[in-house]
Amino acid sequence: MASQITTLTTLDLSLWSLEPAPTTSQVLSVLASNPTLHKVTLSMPEDNDDRGVNPPPRVSLRHLKELKLDGYSQYVFGFLDRLDHPKHMDQLDITLECAVEDLSHLIGPYLRHYLRHRGGSRGGLGLSLGFPLGHSIVLSVGDVGGIDFYIPAPARMNRFMTIAIDLNQSDLADTWNKAALDLISHSPREDIIYFHAYGDRMVMEDISAQLPNLRGLHLDGMPLSNLDGGGEIFPSLQYVLLDEVCLGDDDWGPLATFLDWRISSGNRLHTLVLVGSYWIDPAVWGSLERSVQEFAVILLTTSTTTTTTSSPVG
Repeated sequence: MASQITTLTTLDLSLWSLEPAPTTSQVLSVLASNPTLHKVTLSMPEDNDDRGVNPPPRVSLRHLKELKLDGYSQYVFGFLDRLDHPKHMDQLDITLECAVEDLSHLIGPYLRHYLRHRGGSRGGLGLSLGFPLGHSIVLSVGDVGGIDFYIPAPARMNRFMTIAIDLNQSDLADTWNKAALDLISHSPREDIIYFHAYGDRMVMEDISAQLPNLRGLHLDGMPLSNLDGGGEIFPSLQYVLLDEVCLGDDDWGPLATFLDWRISSGNRLHTLVLVGSYWIDPAVWGSLERSVQEFAVILLTTSTTTTTTSSPVG
């Protein structure tokens, strides 16, 4: 294949289906024969390394725009270590099976290296981190060209990197928050101005110390009690979007306390947006309106996409 195909622009190859599985050297030889590749998708099995041989030569793909890799962490990162690609690819997607210790030893260092190599963003960076299913963690990084909390979340951040991790352990109840903090600690924290958190396993008070310049916070499907840290958390925060947050006994108390503290400290929140299906007591509604400069509620119903009510407050 390496000798016969030399003009590919797109390569999508599942190595799991091949017997015997190609080695890393063989895969890299195919890439080296096709230097004009724009998109590469590889699904990599566990036993495709080159045991007992010298490391394969580095391969340069200077036209690469999209790279998607799926496999066991040590083999995926071994492959990445032999590949030179442009600083600014449109998309890097990595899907991994790994152990918890790989977060600090492999994934975190690579995340830091890749983002440092890519360079800073003029408009700031956005970070999305959550625990969607089972033992999985998904981290996305993107450029933020201005924060508008009245548009859907996917359009708010131009994502250029996503790492989806499937942790091969069954009981991780005590490690989720540590895993989140570990990944954030390897990101360029000073450049992150927008953070999207989803799931229910992160403690915002802990994360606040990691993101000193955060301006926009989006809590998605998380307990409202995550704001229990009071107004001290995220001192630079200006915009908050609460998307289908979980209310304990319909209690808006944590949010009210958070907003009151910010007012008393002279750091009133600029924008608060609630998205979801809620019943809001008129007294609570009035309190929220008075606590921020701009307040909006986007109510989701079965008959229409959204109904929006907005009220600026001087």
